[in-house]
Amino acid sequence: MDTVQVEYNGKTYTCDTNRPLLFTLNEQGAMVPQSCQQGLCQSCLTQVVKGNVSESSQIGLTDEQKEQGYFLPCVCKPQEDLTLEPARKISPT
Repeated sequence: MDTVQVEYNGKTYTCDTNRPLLFTLNEQGAMVPQSCQQGLCQSCLTQVVKGNVSESSQIGLTDEQKEQGYFLPCVCKPQEDLTLEPARKISPT
């Protein structure tokens, strides 16, 4: 099993590269919000601060969200060490 180190909310988690990030983080107590677990509802929306995620984990997001590093951990299988933050609430304009 290959693993990577993922920092989320100031804590570091060891995550399996063959499993969706959302499941591995939540199993270790990270408490990432979730609902559909299929990349449709976007309730698990998270921002990568350091590292890179696959384009497939950004399907359905706006270009602006992609540019800001947002992705969906429910469909992301991490391939490198990452530093993440929960998505910030965007207030309507």
